[in-house]
Amino acid sequence: MKRARFWALPLAIVAAVVLQSTVIPDIAIDWIKPDLILVITVLVGLLHGPIGGAAAGLFGGLLEDLFAGRFIGLFGLTRMLAGYLAGLVETRVYREPFLVPMATSFVATLVSETSLFLILKAFGAAPGFGRAFLHVIGPAAVYNAVVAPLLYRPLRRLKIEKERETGARAQRGPSPF
Repeated sequence: MKRARFWALPLAIVAAVVLQSTVIPDIAIDWIKPDLILVITVLVGLLHGPIGGAAAGLFGGLLEDLFAGRFIGLFGLTRMLAGYLAGLVETRVYREPFLVPMATSFVATLVSETSLFLILKAFGAAPGFGRAFLHVIGPAAVYNAVVAPLLYRPLRRLKIEKERETGARAQRGPSPF
């Protein structure tokens, strides 16, 4: 069971990458769709701190780059930034199971997508900011904020079970083997 919990988060990120490239385009509203990889990254940051969030963001972003990216490392960098910033929220705010994941996902999406826009703009591959904000960045932030509470509970439950297992092992003392 211990190994299953260890692999749960990486497998959730891989599943999010697969869903992002297959199923999610079907639930897009106009051109806007939720970014499951970004939402999971933010939630991992909220639950596991800045290092966990950054690691989840880098892993998920690089996978996303391999599947859909033109610039390898671009999504890895922006998702890592979002996960790290969400992890900073974890150290300073009570993680209420509804409002904090929503607000953090909203802000992290704004930061991540604006960073993505600025990097693409530097390479001459992005439209004007006002248009991008109104048609992509803002609506994506709202969509991700709505999706975040739905994914927060299962990830939080996984963390609680892992902590219980770790606590029970610590009470038993070191294993003789």
